[in-house]
Amino acid sequence: MEKKMMITGEVIKKPEHIELGKYNVTVRTKGGKELTVQIDCEGIDERLEVGMTAAFTATMVDEVIVADKVSYSRRR
Repeated sequence: MEKKMMITGEVIKKPEHIELGKYNVTVRTKGGKELTVQIDCEGIDERLEVGMTAAFTATMVDEVIVADKVSYSRRR
């Protein structure tokens, strides 16, 4: 069964390229939990940086958090 979730947090590690068009992004939530989210989006490595706030609509698939939608902004 897939579990839908909304995740918001600060990017704490440079996005890691795992295969063509896919990246792992590690964020720290306000609660202090570190989560790794898999993003399927070409070019995200150049736009998403450490220190940015990122929000994901995601699904848990086989113990992997896979983002459906991604939004992000620079910290002010």
